[in-house]
Amino acid sequence: MAALSRWRRDDAVKRRLRLLQQVEKTGNIAAACRELGFARSQYYTWKRRFDAEGEAGLRARPPIPKSPHPATTTKKVDGAIQDLSIRHPSWGCVKLAEELRRQGISVSSPTVQKILIKYKAGKRKERCAFVEGMVGAKLLTPTAEQIAACERVNPRFREREKTGVLPGYRVVQDTIRIGKVKGIGPVLAQVVIDTATRYVWLFLHLPSDSHAAIDVFERKVRPKFKTWDRGIILLETSASRRYGRRDKPNDYHEYVDEFTRQIFPDPPTRRRNGFIEAFAKDLKKMLEPLLRRRRRWSLEELQAAVEVWVADYNRKAEKEN
Repeated sequence: MAALSRWRRDDAVKRRLRLLQQVEKTGNIAAACRELGFARSQYYTWKRRFDAEGEAGLRARPPIPKSPHPATTTKKVDGAIQDLSIRHPSWGCVKLAEELRRQGISVSSPTVQKILIKYKAGKRKERCAFVEGMVGAKLLTPTAEQIAACERVNPRFREREKTGVLPGYRVVQDTIRIGKVKGIGPVLAQVVIDTATRYVWLFLHLPSDSHAAIDVFERKVRPKFKTWDRGIILLETSASRRYGRRDKPNDYHEYVDEFTRQIFPDPPTRRRNGFIEAFAKDLKKMLEPLLRRRRRWSLEELQAAVEVWVADYNRKAEKEN
């Protein structure tokens, strides 16, 4: 088998040499190529290699080794791109490329984007998630720019120092305005979130329903905490005094005092809690196509549809935690 391969290689060299000799003898490249079965471009390739290396240039060269492409960026450049993108997670690939050029690293913006995608950092939310992970692991002290970028992408990051360690250690409650729904009118949602497990309880109601804030605790929150065999230690709430029982319309805080050790009401000027804000975005994103699907809803039908989504939301939260 080895002898046959060597004979084939030698025969190929003889044919190429014969092509060069015939062209030199006749001066007609096209006729010589047609007669010996070569393309004109092949003649010029073998002529160039014969002039440079002699008969050895007519031999087949070994395949190109599987080494990195000459234009492949080095690990040092890859590391510089990753490091800069983490220090400035809100920057795009064009701005990153410009800053790298100032540092003496010449790389195009599409290359920057390809490298970031390779390391799963091509999107802003992916870079911010990486920063959040490093902060959570105590490997990074975030800068003001990193904090601002992470809070824009994930409002929960704002509450990183106040998240409960165990269920009930910190529970947040707030009212979300859903908007006008055909067949119902203005709709509000009472939302309660346990910050340790990210478990959500949601109760839709009309603005005139003054006992909604207590109803969500009576029907949903307290029964769930009983199954966990835990109580609520701290409740952060922005519910105003107008939420109460039917017979006592202004005693919401008096009600939660019965089972909560501490209540931290949100001042009106303070931003909404990050957990509530993030959930409100997810809820409105889900509701937009749902409300377009039907012309008219009843409050009970909408509550049932939202409950299905909340159950799936809680399953995902439990899996993540």
